[in-house]
Amino acid sequence: SKVIKEQICRRYTLDTGLESICLRYCWVWQPDTYRQHFASWADTPEQFVGQLWGYVDVRDVAQAVARSVEAPNIEHETLLISADRTFARQPSLELAERFLPAGIPVRNESWFADEPRRTLMDCTRAKEVIGFVPEHDCWEEAGQMV
Repeated sequence: SKVIKEQICRRYTLDTGLESICLRYCWVWQPDTYRQHFASWADTPEQFVGQLWGYVDVRDVAQAVARSVEAPNIEHETLLISADRTFARQPSLELAERFLPAGIPVRNESWFADEPRRTLMDCTRAKEVIGFVPEHDCWEEAGQMV
C-alpha cells in the first residue's frame, strides 16, 4: 500500500506540478520506548528481522517533516527516515549474515567500517534532499536510562 500511495503522489505531481515528498519511517520510538524496552529488545535480535533492527526517534520524525515542508524545489521524492544505528547489540553485518536469507549481497561493506552497528537502511537521499540528520540515538539514551 505504501508503494501505491507513493505512486499516486508521483502521478499527482506529474499531472499538476504540485510538489510532494513521501516519508517512509521505520519503527518510530518515543523517549519512553528506550526506558521500557531497550534492554530486552537489544538482546533478542531474532524477533526483529522484519524491521531490520531499525528505528527512528519520534523527535527525528518531527524534524524530517519540518525539513520536508521547508525543502525548496522538490518535484517528487520518497525518502527513508531512520536512525543511523540499529538498536541491536550485534554488528549489522553479523545480523544480516545470521538472520537474512543466504545470497543477499552487501553492496558496500565499507558503509559499516567506522560504525559496525550502522543501520541497514540507507537514508542518504533524505540527508541530501531535505538535510535530515538523526539527532536521537538509542545507544546514548539507553545507556543513560537502563
